[in-house]
Amino acid sequence: MPDLPFIPSDPAEAARVASAFDPDNKILAAIDALAPLHGRRVVLLGQAPALAARLAERGAEVTSAQAAISAAVSPIHTATGLPDRSADIMIAPWSGFDGAADAAELAEAERILVPGSGRLLLLQDYGRDDLTPARGAERTAHLVARSRRDGWLLGNGFRVHVIHTWWRFADPAEAADVLRGALGAAAEPVIAGLRRPAVAHNVAIYHRTTGES
Repeated sequence: MPDLPFIPSDPAEAARVASAFDPDNKILAAIDALAPLHGRRVVLLGQAPALAARLAERGAEVTSAQAAISAAVSPIHTATGLPDRSADIMIAPWSGFDGAADAAELAEAERILVPGSGRLLLLQDYGRDDLTPARGAERTAHLVARSRRDGWLLGNGFRVHVIHTWWRFADPAEAADVLRGALGAAAEPVIAGLRRPAVAHNVAIYHRTTGES
């Protein structure tokens, strides 16, 4: 579910989870600042209908390449089927580009984007926030390693823009209900640490212009 940074443990709770996640629309504002959307051809990798609608509201011509990525385990390679140089912006929200086939995925993005000006944006967890206890040590270490200067992303022309977003709730009881629906048992240490009806969530947007290295 690329509209969210994970697949909710309880699919019936997806709407409630989505309503709590980034209600201030900081992510969309950051995308538009890094790659202005109005009048641009945007390829959105994966099925993210809510994000696609918001991009269109900002004047983008959006194409969803729904077969490009499958649950973040299959690299996109050339599976998009999109023409060369057919997009001004490509956005990969919450899936792909996670270390398994970075070079192949980047090559496919570079093929589709306009040379010299095309913009590639990857939405990923930054890994240092209130949700860290739910991610576990291994996932957190992976995310932290991805953001280092000697990591693959920054070593291949990407820059990182970190957004301090929030999950907001009406009260602690709602917070506990929604977090359990989102994260299952992994939510318990996050719930135990709540000091307010909100959870800090740091989001990294790795961004790159075609041809940069």
